[in-house]
Amino acid sequence: SRNKIMWDNDEVASLLAATLHADALLVLTDFEQMYRLSPDGSPQPMPVFDPIATLCHPDGANGADDASAQVPGHLPYSSRISQHGFDLMVQSVRQAISHGVRAGVIASGLDPANVGRVLAGDEVGTIFVREELA
Repeated sequence: SRNKIMWDNDEVASLLAATLHADALLVLTDFEQMYRLSPDGSPQPMPVFDPIATLCHPDGANGADDASAQVPGHLPYSSRISQHGFDLMVQSVRQAISHGVRAGVIASGLDPANVGRVLAGDEVGTIFVREELA
């Protein structure tokens, strides 16, 4: 869809985190956290990443870029991230973890205090952890 973006910064960050044997990877974006589709099709917050959940694009779309594909109860904002960019962001965090990074967080960069909150261990965004650490 037009006006949606994607880039490879998340993949570069993932590779750098793995190469540096970082403990964590923080990916800042324009939405607060990941969402899953509940059985009734509405988006539900996902503070801890669930690899078997059906992910929901931050706009509330299920695998589509355009607003006409939004499910009932869609979120009250629109992300600039395309569906493909969203998928790549998730894949990048999962890749970092599979290469030894202990945890990853996807959180909003729109609130500058979120970086400090994540570093303090506050529940911000969605955390991804290696299964053996969960």
